[in-house]
Amino acid sequence: MTLPPFSLQTLINSLPLEDSQHASQNSGSGSRLFGAGWGNKDSQITIESVEAWENNLYLGTSDGHLFHYWIDDQVSSDNNVPSNFRISKQTLGKRIVERIMLFPQITIAVILCDSTLSFYELPEMTALPAATFPLIKGVTCFCHDISKEGKTEQDGTVRICVMKKRMLHIYSLTSDRCAEETSMQVPDGAITACQYGPYVCVADARQYKMINLSAKRMENLFPYESPVNGDMFKPIITVIGEGEFLLTLPANTGQVTIGQFIRYTGDPVRGILQWNNFPRAIGVEFPYVVALLRNNVIEVHNILEQKQVQSVQLPSKSRTISTGPGIKVQVTGLMDRLKLESGYLLNKDDNDDTSSVDNSKAESRNQSSFLATVPTRLIIAGSESVVALAATPFTVKIDSMLDASRVEEAIELSKQMITTATPENIHSERMRHEFNYIQQKSGFLYLGLTFFDMACPLFEEGRTDPRLLIQLFGEMKDIIRNDDDFTVYSGVKTVVKQLGSIEDIVSRNLVKNYEPHIKPDVESAQATQRLGKVLITNAREMLQKFLTKDREQRVVKGKALKPDERNILRAVDNALLRLYASSDKPESEQQLNILLENPNECELELSEKVLLDNKKYYPLSLLYKDSKEYRKALEIWKRILEKDNSDKDVSNGLQQMANILGMLDDHDLILEYASWVVKQDEIIGAKVYIQPNLRRPLLIESNLVLDQLRSVGNKGLKMYLEYLVLQRKSHEDEHHTELALLYVKEFKNQLQSDEVKTKIEEITNEFIRSSKDSKFSKTYLSFLLDQPTEDLLSHERAKLINYLQSSVRYNAEVVLNSLLEIQVLKAELAIVYGKLNEHEKALRILINDLKDFRGAEVYCFYAGRMIGKSSSKKQSDKKLIEDNDKNLIATRRTLFLMLLKVYLEIQNGSEMVEEIINLLNAQAVYLDITEVMGLLPEYWSVEMLSKFLVRSLRQGYHNYREGQVLKGLCRGENTTTSFELYQAYQKIGPTVINQNVLCSTCKKYISGSDFMRQPNGDIVHVDCNSEQKDGINNDSGVNSVNGTATVSDPLTNQA
Repeated sequence: MTLPPFSLQTLINSLPLEDSQHASQNSGSGSRLFGAGWGNKDSQITIESVEAWENNLYLGTSDGHLFHYWIDDQVSSDNNVPSNFRISKQTLGKRIVERIMLFPQITIAVILCDSTLSFYELPEMTALPAATFPLIKGVTCFCHDISKEGKTEQDGTVRICVMKKRMLHIYSLTSDRCAEETSMQVPDGAITACQYGPYVCVADARQYKMINLSAKRMENLFPYESPVNGDMFKPIITVIGEGEFLLTLPANTGQVTIGQFIRYTGDPVRGILQWNNFPRAIGVEFPYVVALLRNNVIEVHNILEQKQVQSVQLPSKSRTISTGPGIKVQVTGLMDRLKLESGYLLNKDDNDDTSSVDNSKAESRNQSSFLATVPTRLIIAGSESVVALAATPFTVKIDSMLDASRVEEAIELSKQMITTATPENIHSERMRHEFNYIQQKSGFLYLGLTFFDMACPLFEEGRTDPRLLIQLFGEMKDIIRNDDDFTVYSGVKTVVKQLGSIEDIVSRNLVKNYEPHIKPDVESAQATQRLGKVLITNAREMLQKFLTKDREQRVVKGKALKPDERNILRAVDNALLRLYASSDKPESEQQLNILLENPNECELELSEKVLLDNKKYYPLSLLYKDSKEYRKALEIWKRILEKDNSDKDVSNGLQQMANILGMLDDHDLILEYASWVVKQDEIIGAKVYIQPNLRRPLLIESNLVLDQLRSVGNKGLKMYLEYLVLQRKSHEDEHHTELALLYVKEFKNQLQSDEVKTKIEEITNEFIRSSKDSKFSKTYLSFLLDQPTEDLLSHERAKLINYLQSSVRYNAEVVLNSLLEIQVLKAELAIVYGKLNEHEKALRILINDLKDFRGAEVYCFYAGRMIGKSSSKKQSDKKLIEDNDKNLIATRRTLFLMLLKVYLEIQNGSEMVEEIINLLNAQAVYLDITEVMGLLPEYWSVEMLSKFLVRSLRQGYHNYREGQVLKGLCRGENTTTSFELYQAYQKIGPTVINQNVLCSTCKKYISGSDFMRQPNGDIVHVDCNSEQKDGINNDSGVNSVNGTATVSDPLTNQA
């Protein structure tokens, strides 16, 4: 069964085309026209053009008149005609009103009559002033850009393309003016035109052409012959879609006409259409092409398949089809089915069946009105009537199939119809709602027959609101609140209310199928009781499957939920929780845990009792956690773990407890449960006290935590100490010392194994062998770091070495005593000796025991603070050498000299010659040549030491010359200062002190030589000047000692 895509809807069934004096009315089949006999069928006057916008209908006649009708209410049933009345009739000219074009976006109408374009104001069709809207004469045809239909350009204008005899003109229109923008030559003119974007397809008397307005270029397309068997062929051009046109072309014989689809490039696309009669007009409502033929028949073709799908015989002769904004008609059959009502199902004792959308929810009512409205731009006018081709709502006919229990047939047909709901189809949104309605109703009909597996996919395809289904399960009704703002189709709600609850559905089907065959009765028979439980279980599984699928589609990572979607998810999550909790299937418990371990909308008040009744304690703890009932959640986890002595029932239970405790600010709660966690697992327990935010002060006092961790072991203690020392940069010396001792203690325990000792000795021996190679330049520390990642022992040693050389707060003596018990950790001993300034011992270990020559040089360069760098990153000397030691150079000199002595003390001195020479050459700047030469053996040749001698002498001479330069600069500065002082003396002149001179401060006579002259000329005692609270700078004024006056630099006083 296939449905016709369009139905004929009469808008006006009698036209008074010859009357010009009275207004008219027509209501339904009864005439409301003033006067009688206006529908004279013998009249020669016809409607040549028609357009509609909102409630307004405009008709242009063959004798130059324009009729304006008002289509009242726009509501019709399947049989009645909408009420209407004529507003006006006006004369535009003496000849045919060829075309009416409406631009509601700027409230302008453009009409072609008598080869003249005139402009009118919508909706009254008042002529606009010629001063701003001059008439455009000599017009053969005109069109506008279909891609801009209903829109304006960026500058707020609408552009029309006007064809004259040999020219094409582009005019821009606003609500205030009409102005020509550009023009181009079209040598043969055009008798019809159609535009999409910058492309205008035109036809002259012999051929179709494509004009590119951007490039101002024209290309020929298809030629055709105008006369065919004495009848005039009229070319027609229609826009199909973006850059696609439909052209009509005459066939070789008869009046057969073909329709050719082409792109703007002129290339044919799709197939072709064929008509047995010349079309008078063609309209497009994707995916259909509607052709009005000269035999007064309408043929409808499917654009996608190029097949004829419908043919309609018109009741009266018609000549044109509108192509403008169109008109809307509400269909009563759709309103009854698709009206949106509250989705909340009323109690059985509430007999108010008019539960339509609340009065305050005008938006839902508007949506209902929209769904019941069928828009159409295919309006056909003739000499007697005006009709509209309205898209046939497939719901109306398919729904009758559902009522007749032809569910499978209805579903199949609805799926065929929805394939035409493409983006280009103006009905696609309404068709989607119609499809949803059919699928939802079909699903509930199957549900009523207990065909649960068949109902579930229909609910999914129909986008059923999960809350509607949840209400059918009695134990879940409380999940849906009566103030939940959601709507359902009225036709679907009627079916749902008839079904009742799932229990009612099952009971009704059992009675229907087994009564009176089951004894004693259906309700008490064990067989039907078992069957009833199975059906209830199947229904719950169907609901679970549907809700799970709905949740997967609704919850998308990174997508924010709207308020309505969050309300739906709330109902879905709480329903799924109950389904999982009450299910006996093994996988249900895992599904429940996954639901609650991830973000969800489950509510404690709706789910707490359900989880307790089903003994789902771990899921209940997760719900407590999400509800910020942390104490309850922690207590449940604690009991579960204590009872089972494992966390097999609690996924990572201890870790989850630690995660929650790490988020809390409650000091007592953290201490209560963290102490228990520490006893279970010291590592996880230590993590509780480690705060990621280092700027935040410690919530639990560190010494309290340390005492707690010391009582259970060293692993958690070490982790927490590393946190305090390495991350929080603790200034407590005890923390640094204890961490160092823990590191050493770990190695002491490991060294009880001979295998570990052997491993350390092997690494050391390998390093010693490598150091004999002259190209080898690694320190012992870098050698440890270069060991394979699997060698944990070497990397742990490197970690200890780095800590010992970077920390300045641990007690070196205590750590040394611990290290002395482990003689094998030589490098560590060297660092600690360096901390204690026992540099000779440190250097002897590095050279004699480890053969770490590079490390020894690093040790000397960094003043005994380190034996190697732990990373490739640059490290500041200021961080490695405390307080930027001012005696650094002197310390380096001392240590490098000490290293040289250690080299020279080695008995097998011949093997050390190369290292000694390398040291002298590399560190010549820190070695005094006189001291070095006194230490070196006398038999060493000058040639061996040439590089060192040259560098040392060069450095010494450089220092001498630098001193000379500095001395000269100082002499020059002293000379300049003396000259400026001399000039000051000359300027100030001598200061004379006699017996009448008083101190300006104490007002006593100046006696003796202890006085001074201030910059302002006042004479004061030196003691008086120093006692002034705000004394004058001693660099200014005249100073006198033993009666001799001296003056400071006057330039300094001015600075």
